[in-house]
Amino acid sequence: MANTAELDATDKKVLQALSENARASLSVIAKKARCSKQVAAYRISNLLKKGIISQFITIFNWQMLGYTSFRLYIRLANIKPAEQVKMIETLKSFRGVYFIGACEGKVDLLVRFLAKNPSEFQEILDEFIGRFGSFILDKEVTIVTRDPFMATSPGRYLYGGEQINLERRKTTQTAKAISLGSLDWKIMAAIADSPRASFADLASTCGASPDVVAYRIKKLISNEIILNFKPILDTKKLGYEHHQVFLKLQNAKPSELDPFFRFYNTHQYVVFLMGCIGSWDVEIGFDARNIQHFHEQVLELKDKFGAIIKEYDTAVFFEQFYPNAVRNVFTGRRQ
Repeated sequence: MANTAELDATDKKVLQALSENARASLSVIAKKARCSKQVAAYRISNLLKKGIISQFITIFNWQMLGYTSFRLYIRLANIKPAEQVKMIETLKSFRGVYFIGACEGKVDLLVRFLAKNPSEFQEILDEFIGRFGSFILDKEVTIVTRDPFMATSPGRYLYGGEQINLERRKTTQTAKAISLGSLDWKIMAAIADSPRASFADLASTCGASPDVVAYRIKKLISNEIILNFKPILDTKKLGYEHHQVFLKLQNAKPSELDPFFRFYNTHQYVVFLMGCIGSWDVEIGFDARNIQHFHEQVLELKDKFGAIIKEYDTAVFFEQFYPNAVRNVFTGRRQ
């Protein structure tokens, strides 16, 4: 790819530190990157200015909050580019939406929703179809059973090091069981897409003191409701494309699936790994330098695990968006 940015050793170390905890202080990031706080601050600012870091987000344990993730795969028809842009802009603040991917291949648009149950998702889906049904040629749905951000660490191939693996542990707890109050929801909404905001800024937004906000965030982390704070990278600017593989498996047994997930949970170029129920059983997202590099990843997949793969499809993403999930889910905001 032409006109791609370059990362030096310090940039890579700063990115690695941010990927481990994007809320870390400048002192911590500087120590990990082996530079001064001033240099760390400049590098972060420059990565944002160049668009290499497109945004920061907070990773929540949605299952503990009583929510299920549904993915909607859409084939579009009779839609002009300007209309598709308008659709995506509407979806950014649409009820329940927390990921949007525009792609070419098996699907044209992939939208991830959060809902308390299938009935609530059906309501959201009906609302969506009522708004955009004239542009939809076909649609498919999956229910997420393994969450991608809890399994992978996008960007590892850029800076090396160990893959971050966040395993869900408290799967049976609920938001009610750990007594979340209105202030907790306000804090989660505020920190969702501003994880590097200071306690003072968060306190101003939430109407509480900085000490109270700091304590509540610490509790949300210790109760594993907040799992991590991460940078979202626009790796196109670094010469990479994002490809996704949709797999239908041949009734694979747990003894066959466990090695599969272990392998791709720490794969250098895997930035997304999801188990699901519905049209596909597994989705894998690869960042690749070009189509040949992606082809090599698919060949490796078929070579190592072809025995459990019934069929597969692919798509290449050209835009990805991460709206404020807490706002869209918990405020009930509708467009």
